[in-house]
Amino acid sequence: MSLKLVVVGPNDSAAYELEKVVISTLGDLVVTQRATLGDYRNTMADIYVCYSTREKEFINDFGAEKVCAIEMRAPAIFFIQIAKIPAGESVVIFNNNQGGADVILKYFKEYQINHINVNVVAFETETREELIRQKLSCAKYIIGNEGYVGKGSLLFSKYGNSLGSDHIVIASPPREGTPESISRMAKKVIFEAQKQNKNQLLIKQSHRINEAINNVAATVEELNASQEELAATMQAVTELSSQAIKDVKNTHKILDIIRQIAKQTNLLGLNAAIEAARAGDQGRGFSVVAEEVRKLSVQSTDAVRSINLTLDQMNSSFGEVISNTQQTAIIAQENAKATQSITDMVNELQQVSEEMIRSSQ
Repeated sequence: MSLKLVVVGPNDSAAYELEKVVISTLGDLVVTQRATLGDYRNTMADIYVCYSTREKEFINDFGAEKVCAIEMRAPAIFFIQIAKIPAGESVVIFNNNQGGADVILKYFKEYQINHINVNVVAFETETREELIRQKLSCAKYIIGNEGYVGKGSLLFSKYGNSLGSDHIVIASPPREGTPESISRMAKKVIFEAQKQNKNQLLIKQSHRINEAINNVAATVEELNASQEELAATMQAVTELSSQAIKDVKNTHKILDIIRQIAKQTNLLGLNAAIEAARAGDQGRGFSVVAEEVRKLSVQSTDAVRSINLTLDQMNSSFGEVISNTQQTAIIAQENAKATQSITDMVNELQQVSEEMIRSSQ
């Protein structure tokens, strides 16, 4: 008989998100049942799985030994999109409670995303509707989970008329459980199964878990390599962009010289025109030449001005590329650290699984 896990979310879609994480980790070692915050207390279970923001509440209800709290986080691509938002822009995190928004803010700090002005709208706990609408109307960017900010979500059905005409929504792709919380859940389920003396099930499932762990380890190794390669690529792009900025500065120096030459040429043309005027009819031919020299000088000055403008635009673009690339590199490096953390936990779980096999035989 499998362990029964009741998976609880603020609504059914949130519970389904948690359930997918549980099933992908534990498979048929457990039987899951979804519940919402309104009805979970009426449901019996071996273990209750909730979001990390509700952990204290569930421990008060059922005790720490019967509660698994999962911290969910958005994939790296979500934070890379946010890192590309121009500096100084107003951003609203639209979430059902402050705790969920704090998780996003925690990763902002970890990934050094500090160039934007962030406000939080916790729509279930904030009772001042006008304040919610005011924050949304002032925000250029609105970010959050797909269920909260995607098409047909509460953001549009209830607050759509409060959004600015040029607002941009960045919705997180499906979230994933953090390695630490997934590891804690796996250990708790294994311990609970041992405690209930489900030996036959343990023997069968521990072999399956071992196989899954080996597959995860191989995937993690590939992921780690790709993260390191991405970080190296980002570093190379940064170096190339920096070199391009230096080249632009050197070009500015050359243009300064050309500008000075054009200025001197203009003066020479002007002096020549004056002398030609003094010479009267004898200087007419020379006057035509002097005028052409002056025109050439003016054209050179205009060309230098146009090139300078283009170079300034290039310089600004390269600066933005460097900024975005550096933030992407930071995220890649942090993900590489997280991947190493997963590797360590996989090894630890493998040891637990092997011990479980030995104790079950």
